[in-house]
Amino acid sequence: MPHAASANSSGSDDTRPPGCSVLDGAVFFNELSASAAPCGSGSGSRSRSRSGCTCLCPLSPKPFGQATGSLRYQPTSQPEDVGQPAGDYFGGGGKSCAAAPSTSLLDQHNPSCDLRTYQGGQWACHHMWSLLDADQMIPWADQPLVFHHKYRFWVQPYDDSYHTKLTLGESVGSALLLGSPWEYDIPACAADVPGCRLVGGMWVHTVTGNHIGRHTFVALNNHCHAPACLAVEVYACPKGSPLEACSAATGKLICRTAPVLGGTGDPAIVGTRFDEPGYIAIGDCMWGSADNGLEPPLDLTDVPLHVVKTSNATHGHYGEMSGGQPWVIV
Repeated sequence: MPHAASANSSGSDDTRPPGCSVLDGAVFFNELSASAAPCGSGSGSRSRSRSGCTCLCPLSPKPFGQATGSLRYQPTSQPEDVGQPAGDYFGGGGKSCAAAPSTSLLDQHNPSCDLRTYQGGQWACHHMWSLLDADQMIPWADQPLVFHHKYRFWVQPYDDSYHTKLTLGESVGSALLLGSPWEYDIPACAADVPGCRLVGGMWVHTVTGNHIGRHTFVALNNHCHAPACLAVEVYACPKGSPLEACSAATGKLICRTAPVLGGTGDPAIVGTRFDEPGYIAIGDCMWGSADNGLEPPLDLTDVPLHVVKTSNATHGHYGEMSGGQPWVIV
């Protein structure tokens, strides 16, 4: 910032540029849409006007989703505050929402799609960043928080005569991303909020996206791990059909992921090793040998795919993730 703002006001002044400007530390919002003192020729959000003040608001703001800039961390003087200032970049190869039909987020004006409306999430939480006000002390600096992970691994020795080598789909362009590029906001739903609808008295928020399939899918892990996730569904449409025309109505359901609460008697997992109170079971979609009771792997090369992510939106929250991570045969 060229000045440290000490006061702010608004009004109509034809000697000041339209919009926001700062002069001698005072911010002024000019309600006149045109004045005798336009901003300089600079295209950025801060340019010098003929009145000597600095313009803060662009005269021609970029359309929603096209703003560029970065999140920067401002460390305090506390010795525990060792976060690095470099942040994440929006636009120009950084964080952005793809245009339809890849995802509906841009059309819904989801706040995560634009730096000017971004409210938080994984991009605003880096290692050693303290998300507190500058005058707040970092709590428990001498008491590191401890949490526990629980994993299970079933291992089978690799056999060339039986097993097939797989490739993580993200590394070869097979991921089915809906987020920005992964995360998005679930809004606190209401009747006029895009993507929202009432289902059985519960607000449900829906995000969709279409992709052209690549490679042969053997497993698909859909991001459905946040507490609000209700389901992720993937539909395959006839090869050669227009991508934008692929939908749940025109496609065949090939994978559905829905979280199941352990210890609730849910028939999907009751009596299995996944039926644990306090845990959520989230299964992957898998294809393979009929000897294991599986359908054959799906060759989805050039197949239009339609992805539907639904979430409980009674309460809004940031940093929801949506993306299918497949293991594929290349």
